[in-house]
Amino acid sequence: MNFTRINKKDIIVIISLVMISAFLFIIIEFTKPESDAENVLVISNNTQKTYSINENQTIKLENGCIIEIKDKKVSMKESKCKDEICVKMGKIEKSGDKIICLPKNTIIRITGKNEEYDGIAS
Repeated sequence: MNFTRINKKDIIVIISLVMISAFLFIIIEFTKPESDAENVLVISNNTQKTYSINENQTIKLENGCIIEIKDKKVSMKESKCKDEICVKMGKIEKSGDKIICLPKNTIIRITGKNEEYDGIAS
């Protein structure tokens, strides 16, 4: 095999790409809007309750699910379903985010002033 050496122009291109990437990352990271999440809507077995996202609390539902609201983030801590996919989803924090547990018929949704929708909903 015939390898060529890296010359000055290659190094300049590599450094330029790294600097541009770092600059774009910083811009994207620091211009994120603040979350407008206000409430946590929990729908379980045809009952609907609203909780404040600003209060740290643990909610135990009648179906055995345990929901945790902590530091303006919501997660399903425990569910007695087989796969526990809802528990593995982790924490949600933006308005419009959802955790759904089909076996336990439970939906957790964060509501706020400006709901975020994906490209399909628009």
